[in-house]
Amino acid sequence: MKENNIFNFATSELSQDAFICWCLNWLNYKNSELRSLATDLLKAFGEESISDSQELIIKRQYKKIDILVTLKELNRIYIIEDKVDSFESKDQIENYKNKIIKLTENEKKTLEISNKIESENVKTIYFKTGFYFSPDKNIKASKIITGKMFKDILDKYKDKNEILNSYYKYITEKLNNQKKEENYLECKLKSHWKWNIAKSHIAQYCFLKKIFLEERIKNFKNKGNGSVVSQYNLLEKSPIKGTNETFNIFWRVDTIGGGTYLRLNYYYVFKNREENKYLDYMEISKTQYEIVCKKVYDIIGKHRNELPKIREVKKCSYKKQNEIPILHINLKKYIEDGEKEMNKLINEVKKLHNYLKNENF
Repeated sequence: MKENNIFNFATSELSQDAFICWCLNWLNYKNSELRSLATDLLKAFGEESISDSQELIIKRQYKKIDILVTLKELNRIYIIEDKVDSFESKDQIENYKNKIIKLTENEKKTLEISNKIESENVKTIYFKTGFYFSPDKNIKASKIITGKMFKDILDKYKDKNEILNSYYKYITEKLNNQKKEENYLECKLKSHWKWNIAKSHIAQYCFLKKIFLEERIKNFKNKGNGSVVSQYNLLEKSPIKGTNETFNIFWRVDTIGGGTYLRLNYYYVFKNREENKYLDYMEISKTQYEIVCKKVYDIIGKHRNELPKIREVKKCSYKKQNEIPILHINLKKYIEDGEKEMNKLINEVKKLHNYLKNENF
Protein backbone atom coordinates (compact mmCIF):
# COMPACT_ATOMS: atom_id res chain seq x y z
CA MET A 1 0.00 0.00 0.00
CA LYS A 2 1.22 3.51 -0.83
CA GLU A 3 2.56 5.49 2.12
CA ASN A 4 -0.02 7.74 3.79
CA ASN A 5 1.87 10.98 3.09
CA ILE A 6 0.13 14.18 4.19
CA PHE A 7 1.70 16.09 1.27
CA ASN A 8 -0.16 13.89 -1.21
CA PHE A 9 -3.26 15.67 0.12
CA ALA A 10 -1.74 19.03 1.11
CA THR A 11 -0.80 19.93 -2.48
CA SER A 12 -1.93 23.57 -2.53
CA GLU A 13 0.36 26.58 -2.66
CA LEU A 14 -0.68 27.51 0.88
CA SER A 15 0.56 24.12 2.08
CA GLN A 16 3.84 24.61 0.25
CA ASP A 17 4.07 28.15 1.68
CA ALA A 18 3.86 26.63 5.15
CA PHE A 19 6.60 24.10 4.43
CA ILE A 20 8.96 26.74 3.00
CA CYS A 21 8.32 28.93 6.07
CA TRP A 22 9.00 25.93 8.32
CA CYS A 23 12.34 25.34 6.56
CA LEU A 24 13.39 28.99 6.83
CA ASN A 25 12.28 29.35 10.43
CA TRP A 26 14.97 26.90 11.57
CA LEU A 27 17.38 29.84 11.31
CA ASN A 28 15.91 31.08 14.60
CA TYR A 29 16.82 27.79 16.35
CA LYS A 30 20.54 28.17 16.90
CA ASN A 31 21.13 24.73 18.41
CA SER A 32 19.14 22.74 15.86
CA GLU A 33 20.83 20.56 13.27
CA LEU A 34 18.25 21.89 10.81
CA ARG A 35 19.49 25.48 11.14
CA SER A 36 21.87 24.77 8.26
CA LEU A 37 18.83 23.85 6.11
CA ALA A 38 17.64 27.46 6.51
CA THR A 39 21.11 28.82 5.71
CA ASP A 40 21.36 26.62 2.61
CA LEU A 41 17.99 27.90 1.42
CA LEU A 42 18.95 31.54 2.04
CA LYS A 43 22.22 31.02 0.16
CA ALA A 44 20.19 29.70 -2.77
CA PHE A 45 18.24 32.98 -2.55
CA GLY A 46 21.55 34.85 -2.96
CA GLU A 47 22.57 35.51 0.66
CA GLU A 48 26.37 35.19 0.64
CA SER A 49 27.13 34.79 4.35
CA ILE A 50 24.93 34.16 7.36
CA SER A 51 26.24 34.72 10.86
CA ASP A 52 25.63 32.33 13.74
CA SER A 53 23.52 34.98 15.45
CA GLN A 54 21.41 35.93 12.41
CA GLU A 55 17.63 35.71 12.91
CA LEU A 56 14.71 36.32 10.62
CA ILE A 57 11.05 37.30 10.65
CA ILE A 58 8.56 35.50 8.44
CA LYS A 59 5.19 36.89 7.37
CA ARG A 60 2.64 34.99 5.32
CA GLN A 61 0.21 36.79 3.03
CA TYR A 62 1.58 40.17 4.14
CA LYS A 63 0.09 42.63 1.63
CA LYS A 64 -0.93 39.49 -0.32
CA ILE A 65 2.70 38.39 -0.68
CA ASP A 66 3.00 34.60 -0.29
CA ILE A 67 6.04 34.76 2.00
CA LEU A 68 7.92 37.82 3.22
CA VAL A 69 11.23 37.26 5.00
CA THR A 70 13.18 39.95 6.84
CA LEU A 71 16.76 39.35 7.93
CA LYS A 72 17.02 41.23 11.21
CA GLU A 73 19.62 44.00 11.47
CA LEU A 74 20.56 43.63 7.79
CA ASN A 75 17.43 45.43 6.60
CA ARG A 76 17.26 42.80 3.86
CA ILE A 77 13.89 41.62 2.65
CA TYR A 78 13.00 38.60 0.54
CA ILE A 79 9.72 38.48 -1.35
CA ILE A 80 8.93 34.85 -2.16
CA GLU A 81 6.33 34.20 -4.83
CA ASP A 82 5.48 30.54 -4.34
CA LYS A 83 3.89 28.43 -7.06
CA VAL A 84 3.12 24.74 -7.42
CA ASP A 85 1.69 24.53 -10.94
CA SER A 86 0.18 27.97 -11.61
CA PHE A 87 1.78 31.07 -13.16
CA GLU A 88 2.63 34.57 -11.97
CA SER A 89 -0.05 37.17 -12.59
CA LYS A 90 1.01 40.13 -14.73
CA ASP A 91 3.82 42.11 -13.02
CA GLN A 92 2.88 40.44 -9.71
CA ILE A 93 6.41 40.26 -8.29
CA GLU A 94 7.34 43.81 -9.37
CA ASN A 95 4.13 45.18 -7.81
CA TYR A 96 4.91 43.44 -4.52
CA LYS A 97 8.41 44.92 -4.51
CA ASN A 98 7.03 48.43 -5.04
CA LYS A 99 4.63 47.93 -2.12
CA ILE A 100 7.48 46.97 0.20
CA ILE A 101 9.71 49.87 -0.85
CA LYS A 102 6.83 52.24 0.03
CA LEU A 103 6.16 50.86 3.53
CA THR A 104 5.25 53.41 6.20
CA GLU A 105 7.36 53.83 9.35
CA ASN A 106 4.82 51.88 11.42
CA GLU A 107 4.76 49.07 8.87
CA LYS A 108 8.56 48.91 8.90
CA LYS A 109 8.52 48.55 12.69
CA THR A 110 6.38 45.41 12.47
CA LEU A 111 9.08 43.93 10.24
CA GLU A 112 11.88 45.25 12.52
CA ILE A 113 13.30 47.41 9.77
CA SER A 114 14.96 50.53 11.07
CA ASN A 115 16.40 52.20 7.97
CA LYS A 116 15.04 53.39 4.67
CA ILE A 117 14.21 50.48 2.40
CA GLU A 118 16.48 50.61 -0.63
CA SER A 119 15.48 48.83 -3.82
CA GLU A 120 18.68 46.75 -3.87
CA ASN A 121 17.85 45.36 -0.41
CA VAL A 122 14.51 43.95 -1.57
CA LYS A 123 15.17 40.59 -3.24
CA THR A 124 12.52 38.72 -5.20
CA ILE A 125 12.34 34.93 -5.39
CA TYR A 126 10.22 33.00 -7.87
CA PHE A 127 9.81 29.65 -6.15
CA LYS A 128 8.00 27.11 -8.31
CA THR A 129 8.16 23.35 -7.81
CA GLY A 130 6.00 22.44 -10.82
CA PHE A 131 7.00 22.26 -14.48
CA TYR A 132 8.32 25.47 -16.04
CA PHE A 133 6.33 26.58 -19.09
CA SER A 134 6.88 29.66 -21.28
CA PRO A 135 5.42 32.18 -18.77
CA ASP A 136 7.81 30.85 -16.10
CA LYS A 137 10.81 31.16 -18.44
CA ASN A 138 10.03 34.88 -18.87
CA ILE A 139 9.85 35.70 -15.15
CA LYS A 140 11.87 38.62 -13.81
CA ALA A 141 13.11 37.93 -10.29
CA SER A 142 16.37 38.17 -8.32
CA LYS A 143 16.51 34.37 -8.09
CA ILE A 144 14.49 31.44 -9.37
CA ILE A 145 14.13 28.25 -7.32
CA THR A 146 12.91 25.16 -9.17
CA GLY A 147 11.51 21.96 -7.70
CA LYS A 148 14.76 20.16 -8.47
CA MET A 149 16.84 22.87 -6.76
CA PHE A 150 14.63 22.63 -3.65
CA LYS A 151 14.84 18.83 -3.63
CA ASP A 152 18.64 18.99 -3.90
CA ILE A 153 18.77 21.33 -0.88
CA LEU A 154 16.52 19.02 1.14
CA ASP A 155 18.45 15.91 0.13
CA LYS A 156 21.11 16.01 2.83
CA TYR A 157 18.50 16.56 5.57
CA LYS A 158 15.96 13.93 4.49
CA ASP A 159 16.57 11.54 7.41
CA LYS A 160 16.62 14.18 10.12
CA ASN A 161 12.92 14.99 10.43
CA GLU A 162 9.67 13.16 9.65
CA ILE A 163 7.93 16.24 8.20
CA LEU A 164 10.89 16.90 5.94
CA ASN A 165 11.00 13.24 4.88
CA SER A 166 7.34 13.35 3.90
CA TYR A 167 7.76 16.47 1.75
CA TYR A 168 10.95 15.09 0.21
CA LYS A 169 9.13 11.94 -0.91
CA TYR A 170 6.26 14.04 -2.27
CA ILE A 171 8.50 16.39 -4.29
CA THR A 172 10.60 13.47 -5.57
CA GLU A 173 7.49 11.71 -6.87
CA LYS A 174 6.17 14.95 -8.38
CA LEU A 175 9.42 15.60 -10.25
CA ASN A 176 9.58 11.99 -11.48
CA ASN A 177 6.01 12.21 -12.80
CA GLN A 178 6.80 15.50 -14.55
CA LYS A 179 9.82 13.89 -16.20
CA LYS A 180 7.67 11.02 -17.49
CA GLU A 181 5.15 13.49 -18.93
CA GLU A 182 7.86 15.16 -21.01
CA ASN A 183 7.81 12.14 -23.33
CA TYR A 184 5.41 13.24 -26.08
CA LEU A 185 5.99 9.96 -27.94
CA GLU A 186 4.56 7.81 -25.13
CA CYS A 187 1.76 5.62 -26.53
CA LYS A 188 1.59 2.46 -24.39
CA LEU A 189 -2.17 2.42 -23.93
CA LYS A 190 -4.56 1.57 -26.75
CA SER A 191 -6.67 4.72 -26.42
CA HIS A 192 -4.88 7.77 -27.85
CA TRP A 193 -6.80 9.89 -25.31
CA LYS A 194 -4.56 8.41 -22.60
CA TRP A 195 -1.29 9.19 -24.35
CA ASN A 196 0.88 11.91 -22.83
CA ILE A 197 0.45 14.32 -25.72
CA ALA A 198 -3.35 14.12 -25.44
CA LYS A 199 -3.61 14.59 -21.68
CA SER A 200 -0.51 16.54 -20.63
CA HIS A 201 0.41 20.17 -21.21
CA ILE A 202 3.98 19.17 -20.35
CA ALA A 203 4.16 16.74 -23.29
CA GLN A 204 2.60 19.29 -25.64
CA TYR A 205 5.00 21.99 -24.49
CA CYS A 206 8.03 19.70 -25.02
CA PHE A 207 6.75 18.80 -28.49
CA LEU A 208 6.26 22.44 -29.52
CA LYS A 209 9.65 23.44 -28.07
CA LYS A 210 11.29 20.98 -30.47
CA ILE A 211 9.93 23.20 -33.25
CA PHE A 212 9.86 26.76 -31.89
CA LEU A 213 12.70 28.59 -30.13
CA GLU A 214 10.81 31.52 -28.62
CA GLU A 215 9.16 31.07 -25.22
CA ARG A 216 5.62 32.03 -26.13
CA ILE A 217 3.72 28.76 -25.91
CA LYS A 218 0.28 29.11 -24.33
CA ASN A 219 -1.62 26.23 -22.76
CA PHE A 220 -5.22 25.89 -21.61
CA LYS A 221 -8.14 23.46 -21.58
CA ASN A 222 -11.16 23.42 -23.84
CA LYS A 223 -14.43 24.38 -22.15
CA GLY A 224 -16.05 21.99 -19.70
CA ASN A 225 -14.19 18.75 -19.25
CA GLY A 226 -12.36 19.39 -22.51
CA SER A 227 -9.02 18.31 -23.87
CA VAL A 228 -5.73 20.03 -23.05
CA VAL A 229 -4.56 22.48 -25.70
CA SER A 230 -1.29 24.26 -26.45
CA GLN A 231 -0.62 26.88 -29.07
CA TYR A 232 2.12 29.07 -30.47
CA ASN A 233 1.36 32.33 -32.26
CA LEU A 234 2.84 32.96 -35.69
CA LEU A 235 0.97 36.24 -36.25
CA GLU A 236 -1.08 38.14 -33.69
CA LYS A 237 -3.64 40.83 -34.54
CA SER A 238 -2.36 41.30 -38.07
CA PRO A 239 -4.43 43.94 -39.93
CA ILE A 240 -6.80 43.03 -42.75
CA LYS A 241 -6.12 45.39 -45.62
CA GLY A 242 -8.82 48.00 -46.24
CA THR A 243 -10.55 47.42 -42.87
CA ASN A 244 -10.04 47.98 -39.15
CA GLU A 245 -10.27 44.23 -38.62
CA THR A 246 -7.45 41.86 -37.57
CA PHE A 247 -6.62 38.16 -37.71
CA ASN A 248 -4.24 35.72 -36.01
CA ILE A 249 -2.32 32.72 -37.32
CA PHE A 250 -1.13 30.13 -34.82
CA TRP A 251 -0.02 26.53 -34.43
CA ARG A 252 -2.28 24.47 -32.17
CA VAL A 253 -1.93 21.04 -30.56
CA ASP A 254 -5.25 19.48 -29.57
CA THR A 255 -6.95 16.09 -29.60
CA ILE A 256 -10.11 14.85 -31.30
CA GLY A 257 -11.57 11.42 -32.06
CA GLY A 258 -9.05 10.75 -34.81
CA GLY A 259 -6.06 11.52 -32.59
CA THR A 260 -3.88 14.41 -31.46
CA TYR A 261 -3.12 16.88 -34.21
CA LEU A 262 -0.91 19.82 -35.05
CA ARG A 263 -2.79 22.52 -36.89
CA LEU A 264 -1.92 25.83 -38.44
CA ASN A 265 -5.05 27.84 -37.70
CA TYR A 266 -6.50 31.11 -38.94
CA TYR A 267 -8.51 33.11 -36.40
CA TYR A 268 -10.60 36.15 -37.29
CA VAL A 269 -10.72 38.59 -34.36
CA PHE A 270 -14.32 39.81 -34.40
CA LYS A 271 -14.76 43.31 -33.06
CA ASN A 272 -17.94 44.63 -31.50
CA ARG A 273 -20.47 44.35 -34.29
CA GLU A 274 -22.27 47.45 -33.00
CA GLU A 275 -19.40 49.47 -34.50
CA ASN A 276 -20.74 48.76 -37.95
CA LYS A 277 -23.93 46.75 -38.16
CA TYR A 278 -23.73 46.61 -41.94
CA LEU A 279 -20.19 45.24 -42.22
CA ASP A 280 -20.11 41.74 -43.75
CA TYR A 281 -17.84 40.12 -41.20
CA MET A 282 -18.07 36.65 -42.68
CA GLU A 283 -17.11 37.88 -46.15
CA ILE A 284 -14.11 39.78 -44.72
CA SER A 285 -13.03 36.66 -42.82
CA LYS A 286 -13.47 34.39 -45.83
CA THR A 287 -11.54 36.71 -48.17
CA GLN A 288 -8.59 37.02 -45.76
CA TYR A 289 -8.60 33.29 -45.01
CA GLU A 290 -8.36 32.47 -48.70
CA ILE A 291 -5.47 34.95 -49.13
CA VAL A 292 -3.60 33.41 -46.19
CA CYS A 293 -4.36 29.85 -47.29
CA LYS A 294 -3.10 30.47 -50.83
CA LYS A 295 0.16 31.97 -49.55
CA VAL A 296 0.74 29.03 -47.19
CA TYR A 297 0.15 26.41 -49.89
CA ASP A 298 2.19 28.41 -52.41
CA ILE A 299 5.12 28.24 -49.98
CA ILE A 300 4.58 24.50 -49.50
CA GLY A 301 4.54 24.06 -53.28
CA LYS A 302 7.65 26.20 -53.76
CA HIS A 303 9.59 24.15 -51.22
CA ARG A 304 7.91 20.84 -52.01
CA ASN A 305 11.17 18.86 -52.06
CA GLU A 306 11.97 20.01 -48.51
CA LEU A 307 8.45 19.33 -47.23
CA PRO A 308 7.41 15.87 -48.53
CA LYS A 309 5.34 14.92 -45.48
CA ILE A 310 3.55 18.27 -45.25
CA ARG A 311 2.96 18.22 -49.01
CA GLU A 312 0.95 15.00 -48.58
CA VAL A 313 -1.48 16.59 -46.10
CA LYS A 314 -4.99 17.13 -47.43
CA LYS A 315 -5.80 20.81 -48.06
CA CYS A 316 -8.20 22.55 -45.70
CA SER A 317 -11.03 24.80 -46.86
CA TYR A 318 -13.04 27.72 -45.48
CA LYS A 319 -15.64 27.12 -42.77
CA LYS A 320 -18.10 29.57 -41.24
CA GLN A 321 -16.41 29.81 -37.85
CA ASN A 322 -13.96 32.08 -36.07
CA GLU A 323 -11.13 29.55 -35.95
CA ILE A 324 -10.43 27.76 -39.23
CA PRO A 325 -7.70 25.21 -40.01
CA ILE A 326 -5.22 26.05 -42.76
CA LEU A 327 -3.12 22.92 -42.32
CA HIS A 328 -4.10 19.83 -40.31
CA ILE A 329 -1.45 17.20 -39.46
CA ASN A 330 -2.58 14.11 -37.57
CA LEU A 331 0.24 13.20 -35.16
CA LYS A 332 -1.09 9.76 -34.22
CA LYS A 333 0.82 7.81 -36.88
CA TYR A 334 4.04 9.72 -36.24
CA ILE A 335 3.82 8.99 -32.51
CA GLU A 336 3.23 5.30 -33.20
CA ASP A 337 6.12 5.19 -35.70
CA GLY A 338 8.52 6.62 -33.13
CA GLU A 339 11.22 9.26 -32.77
CA LYS A 340 12.86 8.95 -36.18
CA GLU A 341 9.67 9.60 -38.18
CA MET A 342 8.49 12.27 -35.74
CA ASN A 343 11.79 14.13 -36.05
CA LYS A 344 11.41 14.18 -39.83
CA LEU A 345 8.00 15.82 -39.43
CA ILE A 346 9.30 18.25 -36.79
CA ASN A 347 12.11 19.36 -39.10
CA GLU A 348 9.62 19.99 -41.92
CA VAL A 349 7.30 22.01 -39.68
CA LYS A 350 10.28 24.01 -38.43
CA LYS A 351 11.28 24.82 -42.03
CA LEU A 352 7.73 25.76 -43.01
CA HIS A 353 7.36 27.97 -39.94
CA ASN A 354 10.57 29.83 -40.78
CA TYR A 355 9.35 30.43 -44.34
CA LEU A 356 6.00 31.68 -43.02
CA LYS A 357 7.68 34.07 -40.57
CA ASN A 358 9.16 35.93 -43.53
CA GLU A 359 5.91 36.05 -45.51
CA ASN A 360 3.88 39.26 -45.71
CA PHE A 361 0.28 38.20 -45.05
